[in-house]
Amino acid sequence: MNEAESLKQILNMHALFLKLRQDHWLHYEAFTWQWWSLVFFLFAPWLLWIKIVNKKKIVEISLFGILIFVLTTGMDAIGVSYQLWNYPIKLAAKLPHMFSMDTTVFPITFMIIYQYYPTWHLYLKVTIIISAIFSFIGEPLLEYLKVYNTTGWKYIYSFPIFILIGAVCKYIVDWLILIQLKLRNTNNFYCLW
Repeated sequence: MNEAESLKQILNMHALFLKLRQDHWLHYEAFTWQWWSLVFFLFAPWLLWIKIVNKKKIVEISLFGILIFVLTTGMDAIGVSYQLWNYPIKLAAKLPHMFSMDTTVFPITFMIIYQYYPTWHLYLKVTIIISAIFSFIGEPLLEYLKVYNTTGWKYIYSFPIFILIGAVCKYIVDWLILIQLKLRNTNNFYCLW
């Protein structure tokens, strides 16, 4: 088989996979109670966040949340790609990951921690606690509810990853704020480098 035939075979298999995925979603996932739970967790946390976010720091906190979203979505995509876990129930057939958790639950939880615990000492303590809750209560609960399925992944692996994601995002945002403060004080970008 040459390269063109191989690529054509891959594309045909992918099209078949997408059709099977869509059929499964329509018949077994959409509008189940688990699906409605995912819809709830996609929107409800945002209502809480809108009420409690510090409006004076909304850009900073939102940047932090976007970084959390990017990292959790990226890690989730890697895990699904390597078949370490999968999602038997999805919001939409073509989403490979847990959209509600990646776009809402993780970012909002970490944004709240970032807002209320600005010092590294407190932030890391709370991040460790939340990471333990996500890893050892959240993941098993999602698996029990049959919206998440591990296939080579252990909950203990998630624990340091959640801590690392939180720490990296805080470090990046703190670093960017420091640059911004230096720029305001010097009015000269080149003084930083």
